[in-house]
Amino acid sequence: MCGIVGIMCLENNSSLRGDIKVLNDSIYHRGPDEDGVYISPKENVGLGHRRLSILDLSEGGAQPMLSQSGDLAIVFNGEIYNYLDIKKLLLSEARDMEFRGTSDTEVLLNAIEFWGIEKAMSKCSGMFAFALWSNSAKTLTLCRDRFGEKPLYYYKVEDRIVFASELSGIEALFRGNLELDDEAIAAFFKYTYVPGDKCIYKGIKKLRPGSFIVFSARDLGEIDNREYWSSEGKFLHSSRNSFRGDYSEAKRLVNDKFETAVGNMMNADVDVGAFLSGGVDSAAVVSKMYRLSGSKIQTFSMGFGDSKYDELADARKIASHFKTDHHDFRISEPDIFDIVSSLSSIYDEPFADSSQLPTVLISRFASRKVKVALTGDGGDEFFGGYPRHSQFAAGYRKTHYLPRDLRRILGHGLELGLKSVSSASSLRPSLSGKIRQIEKLKSLLLYDLNGYWDWVTHWRPSDSLVITKEKNHFPVNVDMGHLLLSSGIDKALMYLDSQTYLINEILVKVDRGAMTNSLETRAPFLDHDLVEFSWSLPSEMLNKGGVRKFMLREIVENEIQPLELKKQKTGFAIPLGTWLRNGLKPWALEILEYKPAAGSILNESIIKSVWDQHQSGQKDNSPLIWSVLMFKSWCKKRNI
Repeated sequence: MCGIVGIMCLENNSSLRGDIKVLNDSIYHRGPDEDGVYISPKENVGLGHRRLSILDLSEGGAQPMLSQSGDLAIVFNGEIYNYLDIKKLLLSEARDMEFRGTSDTEVLLNAIEFWGIEKAMSKCSGMFAFALWSNSAKTLTLCRDRFGEKPLYYYKVEDRIVFASELSGIEALFRGNLELDDEAIAAFFKYTYVPGDKCIYKGIKKLRPGSFIVFSARDLGEIDNREYWSSEGKFLHSSRNSFRGDYSEAKRLVNDKFETAVGNMMNADVDVGAFLSGGVDSAAVVSKMYRLSGSKIQTFSMGFGDSKYDELADARKIASHFKTDHHDFRISEPDIFDIVSSLSSIYDEPFADSSQLPTVLISRFASRKVKVALTGDGGDEFFGGYPRHSQFAAGYRKTHYLPRDLRRILGHGLELGLKSVSSASSLRPSLSGKIRQIEKLKSLLLYDLNGYWDWVTHWRPSDSLVITKEKNHFPVNVDMGHLLLSSGIDKALMYLDSQTYLINEILVKVDRGAMTNSLETRAPFLDHDLVEFSWSLPSEMLNKGGVRKFMLREIVENEIQPLELKKQKTGFAIPLGTWLRNGLKPWALEILEYKPAAGSILNESIIKSVWDQHQSGQKDNSPLIWSVLMFKSWCKKRNI
């Protein structure tokens, strides 16, 4: 895993090499082992690379890398897990093909030169973002993996296109000339992240997962911009062609595909460990690593003094069962003080999932022992782990017995009633929970499946925090009707979270939290072959008798007997509410006092009311407060 940057200009540029250095230096943490720069013959294209050596530690794996013909130059961030299979296939079709080293980057480069980018991508299993310059075609191609595990921002401005693994590089080049996007700010306060291809700055975009874009050096125009892997298309196809076998066969196939994915992701020329909680997903990963590894694997866990959030006892039992070389620690408030002020640098856009705190700390802890750690990310989205799915589905089924016109009349009636009582909730906190339930019912009646977005919203429009003309922004653009007809409500909700919460929140949280500590994380549940198969399974196979992730639990429990996995989902939660009333309170007050220019669109009286409610103990408003703190600290760090 590494970091990549680059610039393509309309004409040769004498400052190109210096600008590439600025970009490269901004992402040093993503690749502290080595750096490299490529400048095209006409000095109008520059590529930069920071290397965290995982495969082929020799100079043969150094980047930027040129193809055998000298025509193509690539900078690559990530891993191609099946690169040895691709290499074997290439050699069977082109016997005279030569390889100078043993890296996956060289295999990818040869595959693109031999097959073309779309065919090469169809054969690759991995997590990656890369840029490819062609001297002959005078084109720059940017490409990203299927689930967006590896980030890639790009910015087309005047006479050049700039790209980088993190926003910090683009900020460094254009400091003072970037304008915040009010729509992105409003979306952030809804979801705690900036969704989709949007960016907190106007004009900057994130490359969509599973896609590539090709720019011409002649006019910087887009020659091509398309998906090589359509998640919606694959989901609909898998759902319409659902698995026809019985439960036992489905479970066997899931087990086999998952074990293959774990085995592929254990391939590295450095030590590989795993994050381990007391839950199903990480236990599944560790169980397969134990089965496949020829030596002790290293596992890493963390806990809290508050037993409500602590999973160390469960993690230790699992580690002992699989005889791992286990390392763990408990987070204290001083640990949090050490990193809380650095979050605005680690997360290059405003980001407010409070589990970012333990993610940074566990990554720092693990990075002292290993360079690669496997995670259980994706298990909930593809195997049915979220209780909110069954809750929404139950409400959806009840309300959709009613005729459509009647649903609309009732929904608009609730909407009018909410407008008259929403202001009262700030005066009487006991009302806010009841109002929230009414809002959820209104969303079910008015918006069908799109009502789900109101269920996962943090700051609601009725809270009046954001003073702007806000569009009814949904975090993903999909055909809801097709989803429901093809898969049913339960599977549709799992798909929606896989394209929003997973991509925009979980994977961003882990990538930035790990890479700031120069640690590579890999997620076996995101293997696309496993994902596509899970999409073909009826929801009744994934969840049985009210037990979520029933199939996955059975697979793990078969490996872990006589131990039992805990039944209740904990997540990566932290005692944030307590911390904000105690040790973090002085820092929080200082940040809340900051009035950024962008803060003019925030209703400060609402913020004060929410803070006072929390401090008095009337209500735990810590998630709402945390989003304000993360936004204001992000602005303060940049003096905007």
